[in-house]
Amino acid sequence: MALFVLHAVMLAGVAASLPSGVDENTDPLTLTRSLQQPLSSECATNLAELLLLRQELKLAEAVEVGRESLSGLNNIGAYLREIRDALTQKDAPQEDGLTVQTSAAKQCTGGFRLVAGKCMLLLLNERKTWADSRLHCQQIGADLATFHDAGTFGAILDYVKEISGPDKGVNVWVGGSDAVVEDVWTWLTGEFMPRGSPFWGTRNNYTPEPSGGTNENCSILYKTDFYYLHDITCSHAGSPLCMKHD
Repeated sequence: MALFVLHAVMLAGVAASLPSGVDENTDPLTLTRSLQQPLSSECATNLAELLLLRQELKLAEAVEVGRESLSGLNNIGAYLREIRDALTQKDAPQEDGLTVQTSAAKQCTGGFRLVAGKCMLLLLNERKTWADSRLHCQQIGADLATFHDAGTFGAILDYVKEISGPDKGVNVWVGGSDAVVEDVWTWLTGEFMPRGSPFWGTRNNYTPEPSGGTNENCSILYKTDFYYLHDITCSHAGSPLCMKHD
C-alpha cells in the first residue's frame, strides 16, 4: 500500500514537471513529441525515480510470489510426510493396540534356541517314548515341536542336524499323531499335519510315509532317512524336540 501511494506521488511529480500544454490526459503520440523537447532537470529526475520505483514494485511482487510458492511447497511436504507416517503405522503388525514383538527381538532362555521364530530345544541325551517325551517338554514350559510349511521344516532340520552331528544321530520326536483316527494325522494342537513331499520320507526307497498302519501312530524325524518324517510305534525310544508354542 505504501508503494502504491509513493507511486501515485511520483506520477503527480512527473505530471507537474511536464512541458506546458501537456498533462496526464494527453495522448501518447503528443506526449512523445513533447518529450522530444529538452526536459527540465527536475522532470528528468522525476522520470528516473519513476522508472526505479517501477522496478522496485516488480521486484517486490516477484518476492511475494516466491514466498507464496515456497509456503505451498512446505505445506505439500508436510502433507506427504503425514501420509507416509500413516502408512508406516498401518503396515506395522498390531496386537491389542501394541506392536507385536518381532522374532529377531524374541529372547530364548534355558537352553532353548530361536529357530524359525520359535524357541526350541532338542534333548539329545534323552531317550523316551512319545508320551513321556511330550510330558518332559511340558515340564520345562514347552511341548513337542510342530510346523506347517517347508521353510520352518527346513530350519528345524538344520537345527537338528547341527545339534546331532555326524556321530550323534538319533530319532527325534515331534508332536504329530494319528492315534485318534487312523491315517488322519494331526498335530497336538489339533491342526492337520502337512502330507507328502517335502515333509514325509519313504520306506525302502519307494513306499511313501506314513505307511505303518494301526501299529505306528506317532511321528518322528527318522535319522536313517535324513530326518524326514516317518510314522513309528509310540513306544519307540527317541529324543524330544521341545518347542515353546506361545
